[in-house]
Amino acid sequence: MGLALEITDWQDLDGEFEMEKNRLRLGFQELQLVKEWDGDLEGFTAIGLREKAKTLPILDSTLRFIEHLRDYREKLAEAAVRRYEATEQWIECPKCETEVPTSNGIHCPECGEDMRGGEYVRAILHLVDDADGRIYRGIDSLTVRSAGFPEYRGMSLDRIQGSNLSVSFRRYDPLPDEGIVLPTASVEMFEAQRSVIRQLQIGSPRSGALAAELADTGWLGSPPRVTLDGKKAHHLPDPNEEQAEAVARVMGMRPGQLYLIQGPPGTGKTTAIVESIRRILGRNPGASILLSSHSNDAVDTGQERLLGFSHVRQARIAEPGKVPRRLRPTLVEGDDLEPYNLVAGTCNRLAIDSRLRFKTFDWLILDEANKVRANEALALMPIAKRWVMIGDLKQLPPVMEEAASTFKIEQPLDEVVRDDSFYGWIWDKVPPASKIMLPRQYRMREPIGRVVSDLFYEGKLIHEAPHPRMPLPWPFDRELVWVDTGAQDEYRDAQRSVANEFEVALCKDITSIIRRRVRKAHLAVIAMYNSQVNRLQGSLKGIVPPDDIESVDAFEGRESDAVILSLVRSNDRAAIGFLNDPNRVNVAISRAKKLLVIVGDSKTVIGGAPELFGPLFEHCKEDGLVAGVGAVVTACQRVGIRSQVQRLSRPHRGDRRTRRRRRGQRVPLEAGSNGETPASVEPGTDVEAPLYTNGSDAAPAEVPCIFAS
Repeated sequence: MGLALEITDWQDLDGEFEMEKNRLRLGFQELQLVKEWDGDLEGFTAIGLREKAKTLPILDSTLRFIEHLRDYREKLAEAAVRRYEATEQWIECPKCETEVPTSNGIHCPECGEDMRGGEYVRAILHLVDDADGRIYRGIDSLTVRSAGFPEYRGMSLDRIQGSNLSVSFRRYDPLPDEGIVLPTASVEMFEAQRSVIRQLQIGSPRSGALAAELADTGWLGSPPRVTLDGKKAHHLPDPNEEQAEAVARVMGMRPGQLYLIQGPPGTGKTTAIVESIRRILGRNPGASILLSSHSNDAVDTGQERLLGFSHVRQARIAEPGKVPRRLRPTLVEGDDLEPYNLVAGTCNRLAIDSRLRFKTFDWLILDEANKVRANEALALMPIAKRWVMIGDLKQLPPVMEEAASTFKIEQPLDEVVRDDSFYGWIWDKVPPASKIMLPRQYRMREPIGRVVSDLFYEGKLIHEAPHPRMPLPWPFDRELVWVDTGAQDEYRDAQRSVANEFEVALCKDITSIIRRRVRKAHLAVIAMYNSQVNRLQGSLKGIVPPDDIESVDAFEGRESDAVILSLVRSNDRAAIGFLNDPNRVNVAISRAKKLLVIVGDSKTVIGGAPELFGPLFEHCKEDGLVAGVGAVVTACQRVGIRSQVQRLSRPHRGDRRTRRRRRGQRVPLEAGSNGETPASVEPGTDVEAPLYTNGSDAAPAEVPCIFAS
């Protein structure tokens, strides 16, 4: 056992005697504790690697990207000034903490308390003249100014819907009814990121361990495995074999080592994180851990699982408005973080916190690392000795904001820095024993999980979901259903986002059927385009909560008992835009636990991406059901509700014949796949029950309705 030191300074000592004149005062910095002294001393090897890291091309590209983002933010703050009107505000009841719109009166509907003593927490700002709110994309903090009022800074921008901005804050006085809104011009985050890159480029000892890892990811070998001992957590599931292996490796890490965990959907990434944290702190009471992610939601999830452990002393660094009520006691406003052994927050928030500037943690655990770019990850790594990153290369990469998309590509690594995560860049560079994949998924029932496994994970997932099947009528009496809409009319709104009204009507029918039979089921509807999300939220009021109607990107990391996915695209050109993205499709179809219903025009999406949607469509036929629109109409009749599809009357694309209603005539509703299903049913007509091929009922052969296995 030995200690590797780096000599950082020396000076001659003058003394009265000759011996004293030959003495030196040496300044040194501890690099790491080493166990073996075989060949080159590891400490001096690190110095050589640090010199090598100075010229790594990834650093040049990352620095240019940071400077571009900083310049863009400064220009945007000057240009994105818009007038607003506050159309609604929410206040938190001082007694029961219920959030209530101010339009509901001054008394809390839950407890009757006078609301005038509560804090204002949310508002919707409508941009005057219906200005496009997308100018604020990529901005997370806003400032409001109005004559006669103080300036409101640091409001969180939660959502953009057309000309409406949803913001959150915590103040005892409401926002002015009108004024101007602009981005908060803060470049502190980019300066912190730039500082770390400059440290690496000049060979600073502060970032020496990180530099050595970048220069040679295998120079310290792979983490050894330690024995997992101690008591089991009574309120947490026991880790499976692969989770236990990951935890054992994380606990055995030496300073300067990196360990990567790939967690496909539903495989228990959070369990691995929580087990690692509680066991590290249980075994080493003096250890310290930094828990981070790109989003507050992921940090919240990890913190919540650890609330029951007295030996885990949590401190959250965040704006109060971004932290759920149950975690607000962990917020730390003072300067002293020493009493806490777990500090949590988002990457960007932690990077600018002055309390962490001269603090070093024993472990950094970065969740959802596949969404964290190199500039964000590298900014945190110097303040920790060991680095654990959990993510999934098959799910969505970092969000492509307008600021990032305008970055000029001059060399190949520029594109990596802009489009990929640090986790994705370094995955193939680490030794095999320094990374692991969690294969056992507990979220999706097997027919859904098998599709995800075969399409995106080479069939490696093991399906152990315990959920029972949902008791629903045909055709939803199984786990996997594709409702083939046939050719429909998509259209673009003023923001150039795509929508499809026919699919909105179908989604309303399907959600109504599920609600009629399984009232307490958690139900979510997701779509590929924000314009479709807006229309779904308006149509599904009272059926599905607005928070459970989201875009695919916004729903990443969440799950639901049943998920209805609206593909939206339907056109003659087979143009599908960013639907042709395997990572996005993976996220979309892996959110459901018991039932996945895909609503879309199979001919369009398969024509646009046959290698992606072709196998998905075949899986639905083999492991589930491909049904036509008539099947949904029949299900509506069975549960006793009026079908929204029947209220629509749209001609089939390419069919120019005039459809005439005839009193008393029964019109059979044909259904099929790959675009053969009629687009609509005449309002007010009687519809013959569609026919099935699953053997449950007899049907005339001349009117096929579905393809089923």
